[in-house]
Amino acid sequence: MRGLLRHTRAIAASLTALHVLICAETGWSQNVRDPVMEQLQTPFVFYGVVRDQHGQPVPGATVKGQAVNNAVKPGALSTTTDAEGKFTLQDRGVSLRVEISKEGYHHVEKRAPTEARAKVETEPQAASGTPQPSTQSFAFLPGVSRTVHTPDPAAPAVFHLRKAGQPVVLQHIEAQTKVPRDGSPVTVALTLAEPRTQAGSPSPAQDAAATNAAPAAHRFIIRCKTEDPGADPGAPYDWRCEISVEGGTLREVPEKDGPSFTAPDAGYTATAVIDMPKSGPQRWSKSASRAYWLHLADGTFAKINFRMIASGDHFAVISGLRNPNPADRNFEPLPQPASR
Repeated sequence: MRGLLRHTRAIAASLTALHVLICAETGWSQNVRDPVMEQLQTPFVFYGVVRDQHGQPVPGATVKGQAVNNAVKPGALSTTTDAEGKFTLQDRGVSLRVEISKEGYHHVEKRAPTEARAKVETEPQAASGTPQPSTQSFAFLPGVSRTVHTPDPAAPAVFHLRKAGQPVVLQHIEAQTKVPRDGSPVTVALTLAEPRTQAGSPSPAQDAAATNAAPAAHRFIIRCKTEDPGADPGAPYDWRCEISVEGGTLREVPEKDGPSFTAPDAGYTATAVIDMPKSGPQRWSKSASRAYWLHLADGTFAKINFRMIASGDHFAVISGLRNPNPADRNFEPLPQPASR
């Protein structure tokens, strides 16, 4: 979103500088009609509507806009949504960035781009169920962006905010450990995160003490098998990592999925695998990161980020959140205050 704003501002600045240079070199008056300046002053009336995750209108939401209409600073606009969640912004410019916020609602982030999400969703298309970002950018003239937005009061652009549910106190959990590269299992405790008094990784003795002190319900088992990189240290090599929860199950969170605040009730497996062959369709890397939902043996749920570094002294790092209430799948955080 900000990329389009920077791009259009850069174009405006370059064209303005070129216009001034031509005038200085040729003696041409800067007061003569300039099509570039006229484009920057193109009037527009933008129509939008804000809805929550259930498709209901969000009245009273704060709407902030930035219109690119000069080479220095975008014009600032602001308004609020009406009872139907609708709003209008009117100004001059070649593009517009719109940001929506409201107290008690979560911002919906832009998801991984796909062909289905390449176009701006408008009100007649809102039944598709695809959440639209709370911040979006729109270009009104060709050449500014690959897609040109044509404002239409009968088809306002759709923005989403996610209404916050009942927040719950969550525990921050973490773990880190060296991992043998021969496939031997290593068990590491998922412990409550505490600020470290010293920089660096815990010692092996500290690792062992934490593992022995942790209940079985919070233990993570990691296996990593790495083939010999060979004579060329820069060449790719095969490596594979298997992870499991002692007495529990886990479920990977696909990258394309947006933020989720409720743990799934099904779809968990005993083991998750990260497979990194040296040749294949996926991009090879000596490290990998994945997100997982965990269903622990004590009936509680957790959501973690797992990172495996399969080079040198192999290392695994885990961080995440746990709901300490058994069978409670709620991971609702406190909502962020609306921007002023």
